[in-house]
Amino acid sequence: MRHQTQKNPENRNLTKKLLFAVLLVLVCAAIFVILLYHQKHTAVSANSTVTEQTLPIQSAVTPEQTTTTSPSAVQPATTQPTTTLPTTVQPTTAHPTTTAPVTTRPTTTQPATTAVQPTTMDSAEEPVDSRINWNASHPFLIRINRAAGTTTVYGMDLNGNYTVPYKAFCCSVGNPITKTPLGEFKTGDMYPWRLMVDGSYAQYAIRIHGQILLHSVCYHSQDPSDLKYEDFNKLGTPRSLGCIRFACGDIKWIYDHCPAGTTVIIYDDAANPGPLGKPKQVTIDSNSPYRGWDPTDPNEKNPWRKEK
Repeated sequence: MRHQTQKNPENRNLTKKLLFAVLLVLVCAAIFVILLYHQKHTAVSANSTVTEQTLPIQSAVTPEQTTTTSPSAVQPATTQPTTTLPTTVQPTTAHPTTTAPVTTRPTTTQPATTAVQPTTMDSAEEPVDSRINWNASHPFLIRINRAAGTTTVYGMDLNGNYTVPYKAFCCSVGNPITKTPLGEFKTGDMYPWRLMVDGSYAQYAIRIHGQILLHSVCYHSQDPSDLKYEDFNKLGTPRSLGCIRFACGDIKWIYDHCPAGTTVIIYDDAANPGPLGKPKQVTIDSNSPYRGWDPTDPNEKNPWRKEK
């Protein structure tokens, strides 16, 4: 009996040690699983920051060639003040484009990537349209000020130089991690709708370099009433994965008037957005029943157009 009494405590101690060892193994296994999950989650997060690119065209989406509009069909737009759109706002009066007035003197730009300089315009000069060579194969040149979130379109003058500031648009370029590349490019393939890498869609996409495109603010689906209105309200700030985003009406104008082969220059000049300045960008009220539509979309079904 004395021997058994002394042995039972030893058995209990051994049992405790075994339980402790099992518990230690379980804790180590849990730590290993957590570390493995963290490593995979980090890899997925890193992959999400790659430069924005587009997926191959679906069979339902076909490229579309642009046509050059005659001088009589193009009229310069006027600058309108920006306010948040209530339900009754007329979208056509809030179009975020700016045309060069006849009576102003725009400042000259001094970008590092080009020597193009706009001409000054005196009150005695002819209207802007009459100073553009509309017979040129590429009557416009596009300059995107990445640092200022502004795009200025220059028209070719009668001497063959791009010296006439014609329109200015607000735009969103790549975010600080996936910056839009600087340099000089040419427009290429053009798509009325384009499927993006994240599954969203964009209207009037124009390829300029690799996977970098000019396009509208993205939509959740290939439906003009399914706009990502939060992104629309951020136009003018760096927000994309490398592409350049515009309001639908603005990119539609570029799509229609700047054929393939048009020069696009991307540069930085935070102090000077361009000779026409940075347009005031209209925003969409998140409570509006029309918030899924871009107010500038020329689509005849756009409910903002019916608010006239």
